[in-house]
Parts: sequence; C-alpha cells; structure tokens
Amino acid sequence: MQFFEFHKKNLNLRKTEISYKFEDFDKLFKKAKKNNKCVIAGTKKENEEFGSMAFIVWDKKNAYLNQLTTNIQKLKEGHSSILINDILYFMRDKVENFDFEGSMDNGIYNFYKSFGVEPVNLARIKKSKPIVLKDIINFFKITLKNEKC
Repeated sequence: MQFFEFHKKNLNLRKTEISYKFEDFDKLFKKAKKNNKCVIAGTKKENEEFGSMAFIVWDKKNAYLNQLTTNIQKLKEGHSSILINDILYFMRDKVENFDFEGSMDNGIYNFYKSFGVEPVNLARIKKSKPIVLKDIINFFKITLKNEKC
C-alpha cells in the first residue's frame, strides 16, 4: 500500500525502522474502511511525490491522527501543516474532537500546539522502590525479566 511504503521510506531517511508490520496496518485499514471510518490523505505538488501523508480513523465522537509521515527533504515546504488543516476541515462535521496522537518530542509537540490543541495528560509515571514489593517477589521467588513487547 502506498501509505505504508511512503512511511517506511521516510523513516529510513531518518535512519529509523518502521515499528509495525504491513499486515497489522492493512488489517486496521480494511476494518476501518469497511465501516467508512478512515481516510488516507496526502499533499504533493503536481507531478512530484507526496510531501506528507496521514492515516486518520474515527468513531462517532473522536477522530485520531493514527499516523502522520512527512518526507524530511520537504519539511520546509509546509506539507504537514497544509495536510492537517485540510484534515481538520474534512473532519469538522464528522466528529466533536480530534486527537493529534501526542508526542514527547518537543518539535512534534510544538507543531501540534500551533494548531491550538489542549494537551491532556493520560498518565503520570513515578519512579519508586517499594520495599514491600521486593519482599513479595523474594517470598514467591519470582524472577522479573525485561522483555520487548
């Protein structure tokens, strides 16, 4: 699919690999498309490749910017801003809320913030060393292992 390949190519330009399989994306896309609850949109100049593409899904109340990918060689051309403006206009009468997906990256956060978003904290993470937990683990002789999901 064109979106997946474009996203993969853009990540490769950033020396990063795509974190999901095509089959997973295709399954989500086909299910959402069957229910008329998704769109893949993009921006490009005439006779050029896409500058930016996005995959958006929605339900009755919320739309979600599931994926946004931009060619880093075209960042200064404003493709992402134009695309998000067009998506917001397209979604205006379909949903009440638009979820930008959030990011811990300051550049991405500031970009989304420029659209007037209101940040919502979904979780707070606190580091602690509870002595009781260590005792429980030792009592049951449980071994903790770090595994990648």
